[in-house]
Amino acid sequence: GVTMPIGIAVANWDSSWIVSEILAILLSDVMGHKVVKTGRPNGFGTLLAVTGCPAGFNNYSECEWPPTYHVALEIWEHQSHQPAFLSVLSEMGEEKAPANLGSVGFQGYEGLFVMQR
Repeated sequence: GVTMPIGIAVANWDSSWIVSEILAILLSDVMGHKVVKTGRPNGFGTLLAVTGCPAGFNNYSECEWPPTYHVALEIWEHQSHQPAFLSVLSEMGEEKAPANLGSVGFQGYEGLFVMQR
């Protein structure tokens, strides 16, 4: 096995920082694990981090195994990123690819609302 801290990849919005900080506190203060965090600009960047790929990667050969970051929370998937990420996953193979553990049960919606008079 490899000894390393538990890595948390954090997207660049408040709710991602909050849930990631809660996890980091639980892992470090409650369970006694060492924790490292990295900030990424978006959900796709956090997914790349847990696959061991650098931000702005060009091909799978740039990705490291084992990855430095292991957990990504609060990911808002964007359709334009999905084909690129699926391509990385297929190159990694099932043994090394990160697992999607599912939703926390909340689906978000985005909109602009104006009061009518």
